[in-house]
Amino acid sequence: MISGKWFADMHTHILPGMDDGSASVDESIALVSELSRQGITTVAATPHFYADRENPRQFLERRQNAIALLKECTDGNVTVLPGAEVCYYQGISQTEKLPELTIGGTNLLLLEMPFDNWNPSVINEVYSIQRDRKLNVVIAHIDRYLSKKNIDYIEDMLCFGILFQCNASAFLERKQRKEVLNMLKNREIHFIASDCHNMTVRPPRLCEAYKVIEDRLGHEAIKWLCENEKSIFGR
Repeated sequence: MISGKWFADMHTHILPGMDDGSASVDESIALVSELSRQGITTVAATPHFYADRENPRQFLERRQNAIALLKECTDGNVTVLPGAEVCYYQGISQTEKLPELTIGGTNLLLLEMPFDNWNPSVINEVYSIQRDRKLNVVIAHIDRYLSKKNIDYIEDMLCFGILFQCNASAFLERKQRKEVLNMLKNREIHFIASDCHNMTVRPPRLCEAYKVIEDRLGHEAIKWLCENEKSIFGR
């Protein structure tokens, strides 16, 4: 069902020792192997970037070392692209090295929004990234921000061309499943990703999510998601 040379997972924490994701090379290898088993051939390694903890240069150096270490230990069946899950901060749109935090080979910036309620200042900064910096913003795990106070902002962002990524786990949880399925039906979710951190409490569950989607919404929903990924990651 999910086979295809361009099928990707655009949000993962597979790099060893980078953040709260994989804690070791062995765990990273297990995560990559499981993603490969589920039909994924392109994986974006998107460790957390927090501007209040390190500058972009330090982060990029650590990321490069972690990617090199992982590539030494994997068989090459999965292409690993450098990326980041960039935590929103005031002034983010003015960051000089922001393009270097995009997912490698694409113009996508995976952005983690504030977990408290948004405001016009936050939204305008997001728009500035897209409009003035010419980067395509993808909001990470949109399923975590679906409070009533954010709904109007979410609708506005869709009109502005901001893209939404939903975690696979949201389709597997009863309390969220109906809402995210409805969003996908309305083409308000553009990508499904694992946001995997480890093989225990936050493993890759893409296959399970895609089965739920196909069962509930039919193959057209799968096709929509695949075409989105093909347009970005297809080679």
